[in-house]
Amino acid sequence: MQKIINRGRGRRGNRNLVPIYYRLQNDLREHIESGKWVPGKAISPAKKIADNYGISLGTAHKAILNLVNEGYLYRIQGVGTFVAGTTIRRESLRYIRMRENFLTEDITYHIRLIDLEVSHGNPIISEYLKISPDEDLFRLKRIFISHSNPIAYTISSLPCKLFKKFEERVIPLLEKMTLYESIEREYGMPTISNRELFGLSQADQNLAETLGVEIGSPVLTVEMLSFTYKGRPYEYRISYFNIGDQKLFRELL
Repeated sequence: MQKIINRGRGRRGNRNLVPIYYRLQNDLREHIESGKWVPGKAISPAKKIADNYGISLGTAHKAILNLVNEGYLYRIQGVGTFVAGTTIRRESLRYIRMRENFLTEDITYHIRLIDLEVSHGNPIISEYLKISPDEDLFRLKRIFISHSNPIAYTISSLPCKLFKKFEERVIPLLEKMTLYESIEREYGMPTISNRELFGLSQADQNLAETLGVEIGSPVLTVEMLSFTYKGRPYEYRISYFNIGDQKLFRELL
């Protein structure tokens, strides 16, 4: 039986006021964040967990449900409960999705890698990523093209220390899968959440040439921070969109 519950009195004779389900929840979360439970792995049934920890079935159910709501686990009815990951939790979700309206399908595109470089820390981006200002960053530049027309230009910044051999492990995969899927597969870091800022900017000469628009044209900008376990930010991305007749589509699940 695993040890999780301290039913005795703590200091000053007070009972531990932290609910049992919450302590179990933290323990199971630690299994995921430590890599003991990997994305796609089925966890034990709630009854077995309850028996192992010597707690009620209802308490085990509550802890598991909370982890489902937090995005650490997902359920398949009649099959079981699994550790969530980028690919599983966001099966078809793409951050660059464009369509004419709610009734039309997403436009199709392909992605071309423009450049991967290492740059010295950017003060603002480093602060976003919670790293030292002088820490090196990978800068991944890509362009998204639909029917020969560029629709988006993105620059992703990632800490070099966090992604050893990034150019060997991830870059070759980008023709087959998304950046998020590649990072999860190679580094065991699923994307738990994202934050975005939307704005407008005017195209300078470089951006105008890249997106095929006039200099000074309004361009939609989307800044995004991606987070993995424990609220750790691992990517800052800025995207520039040549909207035209299309609209940026978001589906929140």
